[in-house]
Amino acid sequence: MRLGALVRHLRVRLLRDPERLILSEHAGQAPSGGERACVFAHFDPAGRIEDYVVLHVRKLAELGLEVVFVSSADGLSGAEIAKVLPHCSRVVVRQNFGLDFGSWKTGIARIGDPGRLRQLVLANDSVFGPLRDLRPIFAQMEARKLDLWGLTESLELGRHLQSYFLVFEQGALASPYFREFWGGVGFHLRKSSIIRRGEVGLSQGALRRGWKIGAFIDGVAVRDAARREPGFEYPDRIDTPGFNLTLFAWDLLIRDFGFPCLKTEILRQNRFRSGRVAGWRELLGRGGCDYDPELIAQSRSRYPA
Repeated sequence: MRLGALVRHLRVRLLRDPERLILSEHAGQAPSGGERACVFAHFDPAGRIEDYVVLHVRKLAELGLEVVFVSSADGLSGAEIAKVLPHCSRVVVRQNFGLDFGSWKTGIARIGDPGRLRQLVLANDSVFGPLRDLRPIFAQMEARKLDLWGLTESLELGRHLQSYFLVFEQGALASPYFREFWGGVGFHLRKSSIIRRGEVGLSQGALRRGWKIGAFIDGVAVRDAARREPGFEYPDRIDTPGFNLTLFAWDLLIRDFGFPCLKTEILRQNRFRSGRVAGWRELLGRGGCDYDPELIAQSRSRYPA
């Protein structure tokens, strides 16, 4: 084997072992060992845990979830870590490989046998939220007797649940496929491969194995609402697989469909040039959201247009 190939081979082997990537671990102040858990994936290039993230974690803990917080921001100080310790059973800081799926794999390993759980939530810091009480959403989705559910789904690259918020129910957690999937998650993949093999691959693999999956938001209903919406900004995208509800119909979701999240990239980068971004505060009010808008304003100030 040539030297370059050997180096790549060894790097892949190294990055398949999450324990080699751990920088520090910290015991949280919240209890562990419950039957419902959450792994929360965090990243911040400046090594900060913003207040909107702290709120998100606290709200998940208040649902009765044991939260394991995994950050790939390797510059986190003790003061930053202390912000979330009251709401978590454990905080893990790791090297930034594998994006959110790498963090989720690391956190799942900290929970222990997933088969003992009744429910496992995977969440991340890519959304502001929850904008409203999550308990009615959990009750509605649990009543559907699904194995795996999320808040939204996408048809791009194949039908899949979007991974910023996923919930595995007990049947899925006891399935051999759960262990098979997470056992195959590596830390050496590029972002495009992680999306294809992680986000899309998870749902597609679950469907092939007969899992019942579903989303809180009815994508067909949102597309119909977009067609009826006066002055909808992206009419050419409505009937395409790439019509990402959270990016192109974000305002309709919050105003009309009880959606509990707002993607941070909409208000930070606005890369699709939505003219409705300026009215985000009014939108939260019209949507009946119970969320402090100053948390969003504070975060936006770090990303000047």
